[in-house]
Amino acid sequence: MVRIEATAADQDAAESGRASLLIGSKAVLRPANLGFTLAEQQKRFSWSHDSELQYWSGSIPSAKTFSEFQRLLPERDWPADGRRRSFAILDHSGDLVGMVSCYALDWQQMTGELGVYIGDRERWGQGLGTDAVATLIQHLFEDLSLRRVRLNAYATNLRALRSYAKVGFKKTATRRRFRPSVGYYREVQMELDRGRFEMLCRA
Repeated sequence: MVRIEATAADQDAAESGRASLLIGSKAVLRPANLGFTLAEQQKRFSWSHDSELQYWSGSIPSAKTFSEFQRLLPERDWPADGRRRSFAILDHSGDLVGMVSCYALDWQQMTGELGVYIGDRERWGQGLGTDAVATLIQHLFEDLSLRRVRLNAYATNLRALRSYAKVGFKKTATRRRFRPSVGYYREVQMELDRGRFEMLCRA
C-alpha cells in the first residue's frame, strides 16, 4: 500500500488534518470525510435500496428520500465521537465501487469491527473487496495502532469468508442469530490481531 496526499481539489481537507488516500494494488480508499460528489451520493443511495446488497452487508445506511440520505451520511460515515471511520472504495480510474469501514472503534482497547461491500455488481469477483480490506487493515494496524479487528459474516457467504481468510482473518466462532428481516441464520465470527498481521507481512 502507498499513501498519497489528497489532490489539489481536496487541499483544504488535507490541510485540516484529514486522512490521506490509501492506495492498494487494485483499490483506492478515500476517507469519507473528504466528501462525495453528487453522482457518488446518488450511486450510494441506489445501492442502499438494493435488497440483495442489504441482505449480505447487513447495514448499508439508507433513507426513504435522497435528501434524507444526504443528511445522514456525514455523521454515519465519520461520526464526531470517533467510533466509525468509513472509506470510499475506488478503482484506479477513480470510479466509486463500494464502501469499507471500521466501526465500533474502542480507542482504549484499540479494537474495531470491519464492514465492507462492493455495490457495483459488475465489479464483483474482481478482487476489489479483498484488496480494500487488506489496504484498510494495514492502515488500522500500522497507522492507528489497533490491536485487533473483528468481523461477522453469514456462514453461507462463502465468497466473503474466502476473501477475509486471504487477508489473514481466522474464524473464532459460529453462532445462531436472529434478525426480523431474515429470520434465523448462522453467523461466523472472525478476527485478525496485530501480531498475526505482522507475521503475515514478514512471510
